[in-house]
Amino acid sequence: MKIVPFEEKILREIEHLKTEIFNVVNELKSIKRSQGSIQKSLDLIYDDRKILEDMQAADRRTQELLIYNRDHVERVMQDTKAEVVESKIEVGDKIDEVKEVIGQNGKDGIIKKIRKRILGRR
Repeated sequence: MKIVPFEEKILREIEHLKTEIFNVVNELKSIKRSQGSIQKSLDLIYDDRKILEDMQAADRRTQELLIYNRDHVERVMQDTKAEVVESKIEVGDKIDEVKEVIGQNGKDGIIKKIRKRILGRR
């Protein structure tokens, strides 16, 4: 059977269409791979965003704790200063008492009281 020019033209067109279809299929595969790669990138970006949000929440919590700690330290320092002032007053009162006892009894009287306490406890 002899191929006529019209059939030959159709065969060439069919071959050309096969080549074009093959090229389109390859392009679609490439697009699909690119789409998969883009999807992975988007997933990573989303995960990174979640990590960043978690870090920001932890940072805010840390800042709140630092503020609370600073307030607590200030209160403790104020309380400690007040206790020091009270202790100074108490020590001053005791010093005055000791001076008074020394003034009334003299050195010998204090030594006798100390000996009496020491010997009395045994």
